Amino acid sequence: MFTVQHTVAVPRSPERVWAVFEDVVNWPRWNPVTPSARWLTEGQWRRGARLAITLRLRNRRRIIRPEIVTVVPNHGVTWVSHSLGVKSTQTFDLAAEGPETRLTGTETLSGPFVFLYRLFVPPPLIQAMLVRWLEALKAEAQR
Repeated sequence: MFTVQHTVAVPRSPERVWAVFEDVVNWPRWNPVTPSARWLTEGQWRRGARLAITLRLRNRRRIIRPEIVTVVPNHGVTWVSHSLGVKSTQTFDLAAEGPETRLTGTETLSGPFVFLYRLFVPPPLIQAMLVRWLEALKAEAQR
């Protein structure tokens, strides 16, 4: 098992940051990590809802289909996806800190084949993707 995490301070309210984050259809416009994203289920942003997200990994693309396990509008979301014996749990937390929002992204990978997964998608690459995602979200929320 391994975990990567990154936090940014966004000089906007959690409501503004969440408004940008929850607009999945527009992620490809501002997020360099996700060239495409769409809902697979009705009833967006609820427990059990599923997404199809294409991730840009180096020069390759990988599609994940996470399921939302928890969501609290303006506060955060956790989703889980499974691929090749690896469980990925990703959380985005928003917390008000005065006039800013502390936005933290965390991804934890676990399962019997994590050691193999690390060879093809090393933790520094996952960390870099998370940093790019959060920094792009910050920039978009500030527009």
